Amino acid sequence: ALARTFKVKEQMKLDFRAEAYNLANSPHFGSPVRDVNSANFGQYTRTLDNLGLGARTLQFGLRLVF
Repeated sequence: ALARTFKVKEQMKLDFRAEAYNLANSPHFGSPVRDVNSANFGQYTRTLDNLGLGARTLQFGLRLVF
C-alpha cells in the first residue's frame, strides 16, 4: 500500500491511497491429479482462485477531509 496526503487549503486535505494484491501476478496451483489412470496424472490442472489468491488486483481511494 502507498498513501499520500495533499494539503488543498488551510483546513482541507486530500488523502490518496493505492493498494496492490498479488502484484507479481504469480499463480497459486492446487494439488496435482493423483488418479493413476488419468491422462493428466501428476499434472496441475487448476489454480486456487477460490481462496482469494487470484489475478493481480489494484485498488485506489480518495478521501477529502475538511
